[in-house]
Amino acid sequence: MPTPEICHEPCSDDLFEGIGEGFVTGTVGGSAFHFFKGIYNSPKGRRFIGSTQAVRTNGFRLGGVLAVWYGLSSILKCSIEHVRQKEDPWNCMFGCAAAAGSLQMRKGLGPASRWTLFAGVLGLLEGASDYIELESPQLDSKLPRFGGGEIEKKEVDEKKSGGIKTILESFKLK
Repeated sequence: MPTPEICHEPCSDDLFEGIGEGFVTGTVGGSAFHFFKGIYNSPKGRRFIGSTQAVRTNGFRLGGVLAVWYGLSSILKCSIEHVRQKEDPWNCMFGCAAAAGSLQMRKGLGPASRWTLFAGVLGLLEGASDYIELESPQLDSKLPRFGGGEIEKKEVDEKKSGGIKTILESFKLK
């Protein structure tokens, strides 16, 4: 069996990166959501205290939930990629859909199927954006620079730079 041609980091890096991204995303987003929800649901005169209590109670919980989902989807994406010996958007779609479906199975078949479909669409969008990014690395070099010129590199005199030669980029057009 031929070895797969993988253009990114090993899956263990993807796993820890995914868990970290999920925790930060969930914590920040959950804190903001529960802060405003606490303001809305608290009585007048105690809104700020109620909102901070809601953040302390619920903010990190959502971070943990998203960390588990991102971690499981990273494991499944890497597993599917290893089994298929291909790197394409379908791996991401199937991994995200399977992770969401398996985490929602405790609520029943109906919610699990809805979350599987929703996460599959999100996974397809994420996989397509990753695939476009991988397939077009020369896109950045084809974009025009500010003012239509190129960045000129020039060396600074040692006396002006404190004895250390450095290279500065200036935006003077050629």
